[in-house]
Amino acid sequence: ADNDRTTLSFTADYNPLSWLTNRLVTGLDVSAENSSLLYPRTPLGAADPIGSDGLGRKTAARTSRSILTLDYSGNAKWSLGQALQMTTSVGLQHYRSEASQIGATANTFPAEPLTTISNGTATSGNESFVANATVGMYVQQAAAWNNRVFLTAAVRGDDNSTFGQDFKAAYYPKVSASWVLSEEPWFKLPLVNDLRLRGALGA
Repeated sequence: ADNDRTTLSFTADYNPLSWLTNRLVTGLDVSAENSSLLYPRTPLGAADPIGSDGLGRKTAARTSRSILTLDYSGNAKWSLGQALQMTTSVGLQHYRSEASQIGATANTFPAEPLTTISNGTATSGNESFVANATVGMYVQQAAAWNNRVFLTAAVRGDDNSTFGQDFKAAYYPKVSASWVLSEEPWFKLPLVNDLRLRGALGA
């Protein structure tokens, strides 16, 4: 069997403004495999101790696979006054895989020198192809008040080719809130230096 594999990856950060950041990560993984099994025809033919394989048999298969990934995220930070800091985030993920295989089998070679599939007196073949793609997107809004109270609301959508064209994308909302009590000037609790209350709800 012979195996070949090539992997390429690329990462880029683009920050045109102090409050705007973008990041892109993408990669491609390609592999190929060639395998074969050969029983040459022997002088004894079917009378050989290996049985019917003495007449000659060969199987060959070629498989190729590719995986493509793409991940983008962008963040914009802005303020409403001195106390309220806002962060808006968007993201996109894409994943696609493909696998194809071709196989062939030959039985009974008429003469000893013949070893290719097409020389077999009985041949058969098969082919398969499988592809899968996933796409996901999200939007998120986060707010921070005086670096003590934090609120986050987001929604994410995902779709996969496995479920067919009639299947709609699924959407998942979430919301969370937290309050760092220990940052409040009135907080005085013996033996406690850091205290945060947090709650979250999502699907």
